Amino acid sequence: MQTIYLGGGTPSRLSLDQFERLIDVLRQRFDLSRLCEFTVEVNPEDISAGYLHGLKHLGVTRLSIGVQSFQPDLLEFMHRAHTSRQAHHALELVSDTGFTSFSVDLIFGNPRQTMKQLRDDLRQLLAYRPPHISAYALSIEPKTRLGKQHKLGRLKPADDDDVAAQFHLIREKLEKHDIRQYEVSNFAKHGHEAVHNSAYWQHENYLGLGPAAHSFFWAGDRKSAIRFNNSPDIHAYGQVFASQNPKKVNQPEIRESFAGQESLTLQTLANERIMMGLRTREGVSESELSSRYNYSLNITQRKQLELFRKEGLVAPVDPLRLTAKGIVLVDAIILKLL
Repeated sequence: MQTIYLGGGTPSRLSLDQFERLIDVLRQRFDLSRLCEFTVEVNPEDISAGYLHGLKHLGVTRLSIGVQSFQPDLLEFMHRAHTSRQAHHALELVSDTGFTSFSVDLIFGNPRQTMKQLRDDLRQLLAYRPPHISAYALSIEPKTRLGKQHKLGRLKPADDDDVAAQFHLIREKLEKHDIRQYEVSNFAKHGHEAVHNSAYWQHENYLGLGPAAHSFFWAGDRKSAIRFNNSPDIHAYGQVFASQNPKKVNQPEIRESFAGQESLTLQTLANERIMMGLRTREGVSESELSSRYNYSLNITQRKQLELFRKEGLVAPVDPLRLTAKGIVLVDAIILKLL
């Protein structure tokens, strides 16, 4: 095992004792001798100096901090539990406790967000010299509070042109501080790119533990793979592990812990690899597509790529990689190419 990532919810609500018990179980079940990155997501309102020192003592090497914004009105609009003051305090604590590797989440594309506010957020954030920033456009999901307001006509999403302008501003400001874009939503100083995330993008095996967690594994012959996800129902998931003797758990109960399983052919995996590769700075080479997935681009795709190259959207030579101009249009390019 090379990386551990505890997130996808609010792991910082766990006590240090609970973290220690969890990590002890991982050490008992897995070989952690090659572990190079151990990330924990934390909320600004949850942490203290003692808590961060405790995480570091337990082997955590990297933090992901959900700041989102320093603007009080935007935090309230997004229903964030923390205040601007707590966000600042959290970043001060991270610096004081000696975490040299950490990431900060930043939200843009908020319907109520101005360019002035975004510039102010970037100014305040860059004062803490973050080695990694994840910048996400606000997504209005159907079953959330914002989604309900949108459905009722009380909320209008930000204009696409405004969102694009904000994204350009973020990239420009971060590059001036040597924080380079290496994936559509991720920016890092050299050597601080997320190792764990690259496993997803490059189709490496990974195991997800907990409700709603996803896993991916290649078959032994490397000619197919499976992806499965655990049930989001914590009771259904926990039922499988309720017995002290796992041998007594029957197959129907085990199946109830999974929400779905998908068998993936090399063709499907190749398309996924192209999609994920185009989202990254490195792109994906045709030699990798051939040797790993037995895949080659067809005539139609090559003609489309030539058009993209003439428009300055795709790099002129292999690997297949988008330019700074093209990365903004990544979804449209993938749609036309695949």
